[in-house]
Amino acid sequence: MKLSNTEIKLAVDAFKSVTVVHSHQEDALQLVLFMLELSPNCAIVNLVGPTGVGKSLLQARVVSTVLEDEREAMQRDPDYVPIIRTHALASGHRQFDWKSLYRGALTAVGDPFAANRRALSNAAEATWRSVHTGESRTAAELRASLEYEFKKRGTKVWIIDEAQHLVFGGRSGRAGDQFDVLKSIAQNADVKLVLAGPHEMEAGLASSGQLARRSATVHLRRYKGDEAHQLRMFAKVVKTLVSHMKVQGFPSITENIGFFHSGCAGCIGIMKDWLAKAYGLALRGQSETEPAMLTLNHLRETRLAIDAMTSIVNDIRLEEEDLARTSSDQDFENLVARVPRSSTNRRLPSSNASSEATGTPSHAGRRLGRVGIRSPAPRDPVPTLETAAYGSKV
Repeated sequence: MKLSNTEIKLAVDAFKSVTVVHSHQEDALQLVLFMLELSPNCAIVNLVGPTGVGKSLLQARVVSTVLEDEREAMQRDPDYVPIIRTHALASGHRQFDWKSLYRGALTAVGDPFAANRRALSNAAEATWRSVHTGESRTAAELRASLEYEFKKRGTKVWIIDEAQHLVFGGRSGRAGDQFDVLKSIAQNADVKLVLAGPHEMEAGLASSGQLARRSATVHLRRYKGDEAHQLRMFAKVVKTLVSHMKVQGFPSITENIGFFHSGCAGCIGIMKDWLAKAYGLALRGQSETEPAMLTLNHLRETRLAIDAMTSIVNDIRLEEEDLARTSSDQDFENLVARVPRSSTNRRLPSSNASSEATGTPSHAGRRLGRVGIRSPAPRDPVPTLETAAYGSKV
């Protein structure tokens, strides 16, 4: 008798819940925790990497690590919420929906009134926008409420997944403007932010010196197929994942390492999703008494389409090209050398240049007085005795 759909779903869900700790993920985790705990000037941490590399799992590990460290404090104070995690939803419009983000964070932090906060009327919103540089009153009130809840709950970390919707969804179109809003929240509420998304988010930091010095980027990298050491580590991760499957047979990973690597570009998240689909397909043809046989054909039928992989690989190529660019000491010296060393290098034109050229007095550098009131300088000529008596000198 074949397995029912419910039994197949339970088996696949059990496999998908498996967590495999590997070197790239562990390195990124420790770096994120360092930035959050031991880097006082870092307000925003950008967690970037290609799609399917495992950013979501890494975020979950950050949350579980912080909660475990703060367990005793949370038991002493039930209102204490050290960390929250939300998603930045794509609004479908050019302007990002900050109100949705704030409401999601208020719900995550435990605000009992988050779901009941209502927007104002259109007329009230329009009046507020005309005075307050475009931000809606509802968004401003939600933002103030969120900052209050963060302080009240003692929240230290706010993780925002899919943050590219936030960074590139602003009405102004400038990523730096969105970072400025988050930086203000971080400063006002004394909370650190972790923004997870593609590597393009890093470009937003370069738009402002203030943002750059208060931010840091952590790259979660894939396993490269052209480096033997990384390929061996990748094969080890795949073997660990397969060991959690209830299958009687599985293709040799070592002999087919190129097949496995090319099907996911070395991204563990894509590999795990691929294995889960192939596992479910293999279970469909097996009975309750005979373990499933997972073959290369199952894997071929369930891997991503070539068009999808082309898009993923193109994004990876652009990211790794950016990472490959390095700056030498001489680059920094040349950069700083272009900055004027003092204001004396900027020579201003002489104040009497215009009088020398045109024969007319120059007023450059003189402070102009008020209309109708004579300036005390230069003084009027003092008349001599002769001019005073006769009106002119004879």
